[in-house]
Amino acid sequence: MEVLPKLALIVPCYNEEEIIKESAEKLLSILKDLTKNSAVAQDSYICFVDDGSADNTWNLLQDISIENSCIKAIRFACNFGHQNAIMAGMCENSADIYITLDCDMQDDPNKIFEMIQKYKENNVDVVYGVRSSRETDSFLKRITAQMFYRFCSFLGIKSLYDHADYRLVTDKVVNVLRAHKEFNLYLRALIYKYSFKYDIVYYTRLKRIGGTPKYNFIKSFNLAINGITSFSQRPVRIILFLSIITFIISLVIRSEIFFVGGLNLFAIYIVGEYLFANSVEIKNRPKYVISEKTDK
Repeated sequence: MEVLPKLALIVPCYNEEEIIKESAEKLLSILKDLTKNSAVAQDSYICFVDDGSADNTWNLLQDISIENSCIKAIRFACNFGHQNAIMAGMCENSADIYITLDCDMQDDPNKIFEMIQKYKENNVDVVYGVRSSRETDSFLKRITAQMFYRFCSFLGIKSLYDHADYRLVTDKVVNVLRAHKEFNLYLRALIYKYSFKYDIVYYTRLKRIGGTPKYNFIKSFNLAINGITSFSQRPVRIILFLSIITFIISLVIRSEIFFVGGLNLFAIYIVGEYLFANSVEIKNRPKYVISEKTDK
């Protein structure tokens, strides 16, 4: 007799009062189908992680969890960021498999069944959700995304192209993540780093079911910086290379003061980012602080 895996759907959210009810309804419907078709265990559940929302998101989550026994929620004391919300959702819960996806339902939730099939059939520890195309993105977003992945690859940061944070992981993977103490997380590279056996499910990114995107350019830039300072020392080596080249050019031309000044400022910025990242880690602050949980 097949032992069905216990599934925890982990859904980070931040200021999503406009869509939280609809998100919960969609995921509840999918979870019911999964249990009905014996894809997952009957005690599988959904966990929303409120990343310090300033609107009515938490109150709505409390009401939703009261109405539905298979929904629970965690609330952060303040905004700790999307990656830490995903981390908390996995580390503060107990299941055989975890699937993380965003609250806006742009990561096609109908692919969850296929993810579970891949996990079962191929005995993998990770199933990555990978976008099949970027046709729904604006031209600017498409170009910047391509530049981001190529830049990360150039810097030696290994991750799966066009994969964000829609994935299935087993408890084995979560136990490895629990051992990590970093505050600045970049889960896309961290999980990929350990070469867990994996499979891929391709999906088309959908439109938001409502509300406005919470992941703006600044947050994306900060995520990229976290990834670079956590996984690559190549920027510092590039600065060394440029410094040598500049020194040689200055000996020949003797009039490179503005270029050298700009290079110095850039070098100071890069080193400053690494120093700040290290200072955060040395302080050993918690990755998140939970202020409330729904009673389950």
